[in-house]
Amino acid sequence: MQQIAPLERAALNARRRAYPRARAGYSQAIRIQPDNATAYVNRALSYRQRGNRAAALADLQKVVLLTRDLALRALDAEQLRALPAK
Repeated sequence: MQQIAPLERAALNARRRAYPRARAGYSQAIRIQPDNATAYVNRALSYRQRGNRAAALADLQKVVLLTRDLALRALDAEQLRALPAK
């Protein structure tokens, strides 16, 4: 059986709405590759889904430091605007 990479497994769990498993997978992907901005954006989405604004905000702020990819930054900005106010 083929081994699925943590980021792919996390995305699969997110599509299945298994958010705790998705968060764990994104966290594992970040431990393996700490400069993976995509993993941070996706984990932030998962945190937001759970209502954890502080953790989502921390991950989204990390994305700004990690990437110059304009599309990813646009997604990041969109997610920041979608966070509920304190």
